[in-house]
Amino acid sequence: MLRVISPKQVIAFRDRLERVFRSPEHETCRRHLSTPGGAFDANLRWNPAIGLWAHFAKEPFDRSRWLCWFGTTIGELNETLYPSIEINLPLDPGYRQVAGRTLVDDDGQLFLGHKGGLGGGRGGQMSIREFAELIKGFVREPILLPDDREERVFVIGDLDADDFQCRLLDYVRECERLRAFAKSRAADDPDETSVDDGESQQEAGKDSGFTPELDIDGTGSGGPTDRRSIRRLHGKVVNALQRELGSEAVNCMKFDMRPDLYLRGPGNKMEVLFEVKASSNTQSWFTALGQLVVYGAMQSPPPRRVLVCPAPLKNSNFRKALEHLNITLVTFEVKRSSVVFHGLDAISLPVPV
Repeated sequence: MLRVISPKQVIAFRDRLERVFRSPEHETCRRHLSTPGGAFDANLRWNPAIGLWAHFAKEPFDRSRWLCWFGTTIGELNETLYPSIEINLPLDPGYRQVAGRTLVDDDGQLFLGHKGGLGGGRGGQMSIREFAELIKGFVREPILLPDDREERVFVIGDLDADDFQCRLLDYVRECERLRAFAKSRAADDPDETSVDDGESQQEAGKDSGFTPELDIDGTGSGGPTDRRSIRRLHGKVVNALQRELGSEAVNCMKFDMRPDLYLRGPGNKMEVLFEVKASSNTQSWFTALGQLVVYGAMQSPPPRRVLVCPAPLKNSNFRKALEHLNITLVTFEVKRSSVVFHGLDAISLPVPV
């Protein structure tokens, strides 16, 4: 189990995190950063290859934290930016009021974590509980605090892993999606509030239904060209599939995980489980098959499993794997502003309950 680092490791952790953004592919950009307390000039470390920037304060703030801010839109020179998420690092690793978590495993490897939730004074606030229910691609995992008490946090990734920045980008993008959702909801119903109980999980069967994914700036009829395009196309396909299937298709939490989409049957069980991939390549299919197995593993009998992707792979190993795991393949194509699915009519859908 991961545990928080010791106080004497804090500076080394912060420096190691900053070095991730000092490789040759990063650029230094001068921008205005805005906070509820006012704007200031700052240097940002920008990775144009994936679209992620970071700002690291040179000195601790308020004697309690190192400011570590992240965003995905770099803007123009002298433009004022807002951080998408602040993953500030506590000077006292056991201080839980600061959102960042500085973690280490038994081999001494360092991991960045976040307690979840969206704060700040610019709208779009969201409780830890609701954040955990709505986020996709991340789940809360137990860690050990200094007194051997457990806490559940989102483990973003290993600082030395090759995919760390991509994992961090995915987390930042999810924070942006959920903040936009919270702002939209507040605009529709100003009296609606999100109560933060800090820790409790939503009880099984009391789900929040379907939360649309971010799907603007779609890639049209061409294939996705980068991670951001893939994320947007994924959201477009999930949202279109939900509209096609109807209100019984949801993406609320199930077994402490959040599938792309599933159809509910009697007893609120997953009747048909869908995993959407924006690309058809071996890595996407390896991931998809594992997700379809794991998401339905806790349910008996398991749900019917469906992989949704642009095109079938011809590889005989994958064809045999689909047969062995009883996974149905549905393909899609993007036609201007719409998504057309092929193979859905071959799936026996449950009768709405």
